[in-house]
Order: sequence, then structure tokens, then C-alpha cells
Amino acid sequence: MGQQVPVYRELDFRGYANQTGNIKGNPMYQKVFFTDHFIADADESDWVEEDTNGCTTTHSAANGGLTILTLGAVLSDCGEFSHTAQWSASKNCVMEARIHSDIITLVGINAGWVSADMSSNDVIAFQITGGAATLSTGPTNDGAAFVFDTAGSVDVWYCAATKATVDGTPIAATGTRAPVASTFQNLRVALNSDGDATFYFNGDAVGFLPTCITAGTLLTPYCAVISRTTAARVLSIDRITCWQDE
Repeated sequence: MGQQVPVYRELDFRGYANQTGNIKGNPMYQKVFFTDHFIADADESDWVEEDTNGCTTTHSAANGGLTILTLGAVLSDCGEFSHTAQWSASKNCVMEARIHSDIITLVGINAGWVSADMSSNDVIAFQITGGAATLSTGPTNDGAAFVFDTAGSVDVWYCAATKATVDGTPIAATGTRAPVASTFQNLRVALNSDGDATFYFNGDAVGFLPTCITAGTLLTPYCAVISRTTAARVLSIDRITCWQDE
């Protein structure tokens, strides 16, 4: 009694245990934990939708649930999806988004942490210009995110961050990671109390930016998409999960 059982891998319930209730007692998390599979409308969990230039954000009845950001046929049309800023690197916050874009040409995508969304036409929090991520003018003072933007010179995922409005130097995710059209990818951004950011692509560590963010700044999980053409683009969000220390 009163012992701990260290688990270094997954718990795999099989047979009868996988077909019936298998926990006796109440699990008590020692983390602040939140996850949303979007099986209900986004506003039921207080998600904030910023639709500009014609973007629409909708709840899909897809198997398992989806939130879908659909851009209009307008150059620089953009959509942002965020929550309350109540997480911080000072408590080792982690955010993971499972997303995909229907088309991966002439498009920009963000997934990670920001202090605030842009709430403005024609811009999202991080954009790639000539192979370097730059923060669009706006209220986002701190953030760390995966960035894909075909306006840049190399169409791969970048790991980027901004600290106190000062843009850091982005790095390409190792292994030449890039979106695949209509294929879900898990993008995780883990922050620590030193202000470091570690980036994970489908469970693999693919980037590290040291002291790249202000540890005490309150952050919100953030996904965004911007069109680089006059044709529609669609970003599907299957899940966003966040956790940090109590």
C-alpha cells in the first residue's frame, strides 16, 4: 500500500479488460490537463475563432470530430483558432495539435503557443519570408510554434519562436519534415521553465530553441492558416491537447 508503480511505456489493456471498466478508484492528475477532440462545437469549450477575409470555422460531423478552417478564394485570407491564455513555460507547458491541410501549396500554417492571436486581416502569428520566420506586426509578444509557409524559400516545417517581441532565428525541423496533403500529423511544442522549446513531429524530437520565450508569459494553444493564392485552402484540426505542472 502507498507504493508507486513506475511506467516507462504504455498501459495496454487487452482481452476482457479492454471491454469493460478497468479502473477502480478515481484517477487524480498531478498535471493541469486539457484535451479536445472537437466532438462538439468549438464554442462549447470556449475556443476563439478569428475569421478574416472570408474564412469560416465549422464543426464537422466527421468520425471522431473535427474543427475545420475553410479559407475563401481570397489572397491572404486567414483563419486563427485559439483558447484562453492560461498556460506558461514557467510551469513546463506542452501543446500538441493533430492537424492536416487539404492542399500544401501556396499556404501558410502555424501550430503551437502564442501570447495572443493576431485578430487582423492578412496575417497570422508566424510567417516565413525568404527562409526566415518573422512575426507579423500585432499583439503576439511571445510564442513558439511549428511554421510552414510556402512564401518562404524552403517548403518544410520550421521551428520558430519570439521572445518579448524579438524574433528568434528559426530552424528547419530535422529530417526534412513537411506536411502531406490530407494526412494528419502530430505537432507538439514543449516549453520549460528556462524558456526553452522542444519540437516534436509525430513523436520524434525535431528541433530545440534555447531560452526562446519569456517563461512567465501566459500563452494560448494556437492553430492558424493563411492562403498564398486566390483559391480556397482547408485546415482540419482533429485534436488539441495541453498540459503543464500544477
